[in-house]
Amino acid sequence: MLKRYLLLIVLISLFVQSASVAGDDDTPGLLFRNAVSIIDAANASQLEGNDQEARTKYTTAVYLLEKIQQDFPDWNSATVVNNLTICRRALGESGELPSSKAAPAEERKITMLFKSIVADSDYEPEGGDTFEISLQGDDRSNLRLIYKQQKHFEGDARLCLQTVNTPSNRFLIDKANPELFKDESGEILLELIIPDEYPIFLAEFSESPYGNPRPLSNIIKLPEFGE
Repeated sequence: MLKRYLLLIVLISLFVQSASVAGDDDTPGLLFRNAVSIIDAANASQLEGNDQEARTKYTTAVYLLEKIQQDFPDWNSATVVNNLTICRRALGESGELPSSKAAPAEERKITMLFKSIVADSDYEPEGGDTFEISLQGDDRSNLRLIYKQQKHFEGDARLCLQTVNTPSNRFLIDKANPELFKDESGEILLELIIPDEYPIFLAEFSESPYGNPRPLSNIIKLPEFGE
């Protein structure tokens, strides 16, 4: 046990030192990239049955993300909170995000908790024809995702985002909402605080943190607001 905690302290020290060397402007980005890399490794350890190793890595990622919150509170706060929630849930801690009590049950927003998938460097998704989706809304905190099945689908469809200008060809797929797209058609109220240029589509869910996501729908971007 002592060795594991010593390893945790060493890992934290190395990441914080590397962030300082990189320069103040890039410090939160470097800390975040390190945290995401550790979360990927923790997911892999968990899938391999190495629960204690996964817990150590999740704890390290939590430290780095909390350091971003403390030292750089305005840096991509929604994304940092999302990754913190993933880690805390994996550690068995309370990670629930607050929901609006004013909204009726059928109108409550869906909370997306994304996990990271690293695809092949040359992979570029092409739209699928199993679902047709669209986004409507006045702002990003009240978006309606409207979907309709074009073909019968027995698998598990999840919302997927393609990141842009990241060090690797990374996708973010919702890990919190199985069975969400089982009906032939429907509307979902959700909040998406993501960059405008991130493409959105439905993809077949996979537990693996590596591999090319299989698109099940057309690929769209966030509506432009405030124009």
